[in-house]
Amino acid sequence: DEIWSFSPSVAEGELLVMSDPGNVDQFDLCAGPGDTVYVADALDGGHIYFLRDDGTLGGFALDPPIGAPYGVAYDSLAHALFVADASTERIVRVDPRTGNWTLVATGFSEFQPCCLEIDVPGRRLYVADDGYNRVYEICLEAITAVDETAPRAAGLALRAYPNPFNP
Repeated sequence: DEIWSFSPSVAEGELLVMSDPGNVDQFDLCAGPGDTVYVADALDGGHIYFLRDDGTLGGFALDPPIGAPYGVAYDSLAHALFVADASTERIVRVDPRTGNWTLVATGFSEFQPCCLEIDVPGRRLYVADDGYNRVYEICLEAITAVDETAPRAAGLALRAYPNPFNP
């Protein structure tokens, strides 16, 4: 649970940014505006953390708390965070200024969201499913579901891509 910084231009230029404080499970990181690095702590569903310049963690409370944040991605167009909550099998959109969140996707059967990636210009959110080895694509601007056989995302189009090596 340490956080390291690496330089592509300096061989062996890694730098320990934050040592393991022992009471967090930093499951995922993402870049935010400026030099902000957001941290999802799987053991603390009440907060999203950010890395300060001195290597310590700051954070804000989620209102209300979620279960187990396993993945985090920053949407620079909407100025919002998307967070994968593995314990309740859902994806939420968080306002980093207030900590308030809205439900984006839920209702997946045995869904284990673990990692998120966002295509800002294409308005797509990709969700890795650790339970069934799939990747879900959520269209952030659609109104109806694209694939009627797939789980629905709250007012968003959703498409599932099964793992070809483990169907």
